[in-house]
Amino acid sequence: MTASEQDPVPASERPLEPPSEPPSERPSERRGPRPTSPLGFLESLPSVTLLDRLHIPIVSVHDHGDIVYANPAAEDMLGYGRNWLTSCKSGSIFRDVAATDTPPLMTEYLRERADTIIELVHWDGSTVRAIVSGPTFLRSSDPVALVSLQNVTERLWNGDPTV
Repeated sequence: MTASEQDPVPASERPLEPPSEPPSERPSERRGPRPTSPLGFLESLPSVTLLDRLHIPIVSVHDHGDIVYANPAAEDMLGYGRNWLTSCKSGSIFRDVAATDTPPLMTEYLRERADTIIELVHWDGSTVRAIVSGPTFLRSSDPVALVSLQNVTERLWNGDPTV
């Protein structure tokens, strides 16, 4: 029996996650008109919903150090429970920020470290090394930075020369 005979729905058409409600209990209508194009569908989705569904760790930090947002992938990478990080200051997870007497403006801190390896603090106290992306928001006057994190700890342990 081939894969297509076993599963009539190709992998590219399956949802990323199983529905949270049984089909009979899910709302059958969306708010607003049905999008007329695939791009229209993407444009109609709330940004936080999209960020929550990404399997890439995403964190948003306010200039003064409050963690504004962390998606489930970021919480998993750092060993924290759901929505715990948003009650923390950046010094709780950014190791070199925690070590300073005067915390930096976090948007500047993240902008300066774009595409470099930073040290993060796991819930158990261990160090997680991650490459931080450049902030998504481009204006230097934006009070919030949204970045992705790529865990490279294991690759560094294994001596991966591509890190």
